[in-house]
Amino acid sequence: MEASNRLRQEAADLRNNPFADIFAGPVSEDLLNWRVMIQGPENSPYKYGLFHLQVEHGVDYASVVPDVTFKTKIFHPMVESSGKLCPWCLKEWLVDVGLVPPYNLRTLLQTLRSLLENPYSCRSHLTTEVRDMHQVNPQLFEATAKEWTGRYACDERHMRAGG
Repeated sequence: MEASNRLRQEAADLRNNPFADIFAGPVSEDLLNWRVMIQGPENSPYKYGLFHLQVEHGVDYASVVPDVTFKTKIFHPMVESSGKLCPWCLKEWLVDVGLVPPYNLRTLLQTLRSLLENPYSCRSHLTTEVRDMHQVNPQLFEATAKEWTGRYACDERHMRAGG
């Protein structure tokens, strides 16, 4: 009950002060299950993409990082082929930027965007094959990430506007 109340307040905050490039809201009356869309950051291989994610908060929301799944296929060292975001990478990233529990939804969404801006920043990597590609051949990593973005996350409005 406490998690739902907190998420209700944070949802109101997002409606009153929305992000320009992140859209988020509960799937239904179940405030623990959210849909998120993030536009690919300009300075990343995910530019021009629109990524759909599912965020599932537990009843212990704010003290434990949620389960995050990319519904849009993405080539990223912290995302497994099923779309699942590495939970310990997310937690590590939050700690590295100085955030510890309790977390909030705004911070989580900003962190997800940051992981797209800098996919190589986490010390832990779920997908070692992708991590190794970045370390050995960063140009190939960038090209592959851009190719997947164009194939799976293409946002036609962005493509017409600038790409």
